[in-house]
Amino acid sequence: MDHGLPSRQTVNAVGGRLRARDIAVGTRLWTLDGLRTAQTSVTHVVAATARATVEVVTGHTAFSVAASLPLATPDGWVRAEDAAGTAVAWTHARQLCRERLTFRMGYAFGYFVGATCADGTVGKNYVSLVVNDEAFAARYARSLRKGLASHLILGDRWAARGTFRPEHHDADPVESGWVTVEAVRPRVAPGKPFTLYSYRLRPHPTFLVNGHLVREAE
Repeated sequence: MDHGLPSRQTVNAVGGRLRARDIAVGTRLWTLDGLRTAQTSVTHVVAATARATVEVVTGHTAFSVAASLPLATPDGWVRAEDAAGTAVAWTHARQLCRERLTFRMGYAFGYFVGATCADGTVGKNYVSLVVNDEAFAARYARSLRKGLASHLILGDRWAARGTFRPEHHDADPVESGWVTVEAVRPRVAPGKPFTLYSYRLRPHPTFLVNGHLVREAE
C-alpha cells in the first residue's frame, strides 16, 4: 500500500493540527464541501510501509504524501506525483478555527423586511403598508407612535403583477480557493521505510493536509 501520509506529516484536525500517526478512530478532520469548509470523522486507520513518497510544493507550503494520493483539481482528482503545474483545492489553515454563523430565515423576518423596506410609504401622519399577513400588519400598526394613523392594504397577487422577480443570493462565505503546484519532488527512505497512514472517513471521504484537499484511499 502506497496510499497515505508519512507519520510526521501534519493534518488539519478540528482543534488543531495533528501528525498522521496521532490520528485515531473518532478524530474529526477538516475538509471542503463545495466552497465551504466542513468536518468529517475518521472511522478506520490503516498503517503500512513504503520505500518512497513525494513532496508537493505549492505557492503556500509543502507537504509529503504517497505518490498515488489523489489531490483535488478543477478537472478532477490527480495523483500527487502527476500534479506539478496544476491547480489544487486549498483553504487557509488559519481560517479553520474561526466561528461560522448560520442564517435562519423565517416568516417573521420576511414580513418585517417586506413591511418596512419593500412597499411602505411614510408621511407625517400617515403610514401605508402592503403585506401579506394581516395579523403581523395589525401588530405593526399598533406599535406606531400614539396618534399616528395607519392604513392597511392586503395584497396576495404579487406574482400575477409580474413586477417581482425572485433572486438567489448565496449568503455562505467562500472559504476555498486554488493554489498552483510548483514542484513535486521524490523522497526515498534512506534507511528504514516510511510508515504511511491512510483513513476511512464519514460523511466526507476527503480531508485537508496543510490546507490542501486530498481523498481517502479507494
